[in-house]
Amino acid sequence: MTSTRDYSELKANWRLLLAAFVGSAVGFPTLPFFSIGAFAPTFQRIFGWSQAAILGGLLLATVMILLFGTFIGAFIDRRGPRLITMVSLVGMGVSYMGLAASDGSMTVYYAAWVAMCVTGLGASAISFTRVISGAFSHRRGLALGLVLAGSGVFALLVKPFAAWLIAAFGWRVALVAIGALPVLLAAPLVWWGFPRSWTGPKGVVVMAETGLSVRDALRSWAFWVLIVAFIGMGFGIGAPVPNIEAILNTKQLDARVIVNVAALIGLSIVVGRLAGGWLMDRFWVPALAMIMLLSAASGCVLLSASVVTDTSAGAAIVLIGLAAGVEYDILAYLVARYIGLRRYGAIYGILFGIFAIGAGGGPALLGRSYDLSGSYTTGLLVCAGALVASGLCLLSLGPYPTKFEPVQGASCPSDVEPQAFTSST
Repeated sequence: MTSTRDYSELKANWRLLLAAFVGSAVGFPTLPFFSIGAFAPTFQRIFGWSQAAILGGLLLATVMILLFGTFIGAFIDRRGPRLITMVSLVGMGVSYMGLAASDGSMTVYYAAWVAMCVTGLGASAISFTRVISGAFSHRRGLALGLVLAGSGVFALLVKPFAAWLIAAFGWRVALVAIGALPVLLAAPLVWWGFPRSWTGPKGVVVMAETGLSVRDALRSWAFWVLIVAFIGMGFGIGAPVPNIEAILNTKQLDARVIVNVAALIGLSIVVGRLAGGWLMDRFWVPALAMIMLLSAASGCVLLSASVVTDTSAGAAIVLIGLAAGVEYDILAYLVARYIGLRRYGAIYGILFGIFAIGAGGGPALLGRSYDLSGSYTTGLLVCAGALVASGLCLLSLGPYPTKFEPVQGASCPSDVEPQAFTSST
């Protein structure tokens, strides 16, 4: 049994952790999800676009993840994540820069989003959680938390960074500068830190892995529980986050307070990622998820109140941010524990697409709700209800499986744990 103080897995794979951390920070859909809100006021002022239209690109990202996520995951299972992740980071970054060509035409705007979605799927959580789940066993939760904390760091820094760029150089230069991050920073690190070899001489996966086939997963109770739970979780958490500034603007808070309070979302996500990852290695994850989702639901209720103070706004954002910090970690961990790693990429791709229905469609739906009613109250209460229902659903998963039934034609026994790999040639 591994000691709770044994962190040898982290030390052995530090290059992988660093590369995956940076990649997840500026990957897909993290980069557009957390940065587009900083440009929304500019687009509204210059082009007269509605909030729902601006955030509609996130809905498009949702559709692309849903349609093609499982194919990307299956390809990563077969060929490995290194090359496809690096190419996707470059393609997504260049496509994001295309938003700077916006001239008031929604066609041009959405063309850049289409390019971003097509090229960026390989640089999503499908890739980053696949490589981490395969490399770690005893410290899988903490490793996932460390890597996926990259999105929280990005959320914490990108809005003040974008605001400074817009003020100093204009919004077009700001879009190009942010789009350059995955190209110049993340892609080279992935090439350096990810494993160069994914299969052995006979085509056997380097890491001995167990789990269900895609067909068996589709017949399992756990798979369908995860689908239902993560639709609600994606909507309940994903809808408020890009709309935070807009929500706070309706509460008559001071502009400076809004900027400072909204920045808490990034810090909370980082804390949620790290604390959640540490806790997942020690406690039953469905119960941990229930607690986090109840907290996020409380945050939505606080923001839905007719009177929101500086203090209650800060508390609400922290509660939502903590849950947003563990959503991807929980999904990745539960897939690995209840379904296994044998076809992780393909199965996670399906579930990630389902999750993205809520996470990508939620912001636009919440924005549309505001456009129609002039208030976020009803939409936020719906988010709270969805989060509570998702938590209850996850509790029905039951204990972790002790082992998976062998899959016919498997190349490795069902009781072998994943092994760490290195990125050396």
